[in-house]
Amino acid sequence: YETAVALHLHRNSASARNTDPAHVARIRKIQQHHDAQMSKLPEDKQRLVKKYAANSGNAYLKSLKKEGISSEHIHEVHHTAGNISNTVGRSLSNRDNPHDVMIKIKSKRNSMWHGASLKFKKGTLANLSNNSFDSIAKSNGIKKINTSGIWAEHKKNAGLSGMSIAQMKDKRKDTNIIQKNKTAQEEVGNHVASVLNNAKHEHAKAFLQEILKSKPDVPYHYVVGHTGTSESINDIHHYRLLNNAKKLNFEHTGGGKVKVTDHDGNHIATIENRPTHGPFISTQVNVKLGAKPKIQK
Repeated sequence: YETAVALHLHRNSASARNTDPAHVARIRKIQQHHDAQMSKLPEDKQRLVKKYAANSGNAYLKSLKKEGISSEHIHEVHHTAGNISNTVGRSLSNRDNPHDVMIKIKSKRNSMWHGASLKFKKGTLANLSNNSFDSIAKSNGIKKINTSGIWAEHKKNAGLSGMSIAQMKDKRKDTNIIQKNKTAQEEVGNHVASVLNNAKHEHAKAFLQEILKSKPDVPYHYVVGHTGTSESINDIHHYRLLNNAKKLNFEHTGGGKVKVTDHDGNHIATIENRPTHGPFISTQVNVKLGAKPKIQK
C-alpha cells in the first residue's frame, strides 16, 4: 500500500519528469519492491491496495493544493517507511516523524520537504512497548510511571516469568492466567490515570504531544486509504484540542483503557494497555484518537 501510494504520487506529479539518475534509480527500486510484494497477494487484495492507494494519493495531492503546493512543485517522491533521516540527510526521531512517504518540493523560491503518514484503514496512531511508554513519560518529567514494572510483577505472580512466548501461548486458555491478566490490566490502567492526573500539566501535555506525534520536524498530513481523506496534523480536531488544553483529565474506564479529556470534557485520545497475543504476551500501549466530536453549532 505504501509503495503504491508513492508510485501514484510520482506518476501524477512533476516527479515523473525528473530525469536525475539517482531519482530514476530510486523510483525503479520502489517499483520493483512493489511488484514483488503485490505478486504475493490474491487478486481481490491487489484490487483493494490499488483502490486505497489511489484514494490516498489523490487525497494527499488535494490537501497539499489547499496549502498552495501543486503537483508541479513535487520534484521527488520517496518511500521512507517511517524513517526519514536518510532522506532528509540529518538524524531525526522516527517517533516524532511517522512519514511513510515524503516529497521534495521545488519552486522558484525554495526547496522543502513534506510527507504523509499513511493508514490503510483508520485505527491506532501509536503502538508502544511498555518500556518505550515509560521512557517517553520520564523524559517529559513524569518520573513515577512504571507500567512495565506492574506487568512484570503480575506476570511473575502468574508463574510465567522466564517462559518463552511459545510456552506462554500454551497457557492462553488457562482461566486463572486470564484472570490474572485482567487484574494486571486494571492496575496498569489505574496507575496510568493516577500518575498522569498528578503530573504537572505541562509535563502531561508534552508527553501526549510526543506519543501522538504532533510535533514533527517535517510537516506531514494524516492520510487514510479507506476513507480517502488527508488532513494536516495541525488541523486535526483532536490535536487542536490537545494543543489548546488548559487542563487534562485521565480516567481509567476499565480494561486498561484510559480516556483523555480536556478542560471542557472533549475526548482527545484513549490510551489502551493490553497484551497482543494472549495473557501477558507482548504487552504494549496503543494510543487512538478520541470519539468523533459533536458538530459545533
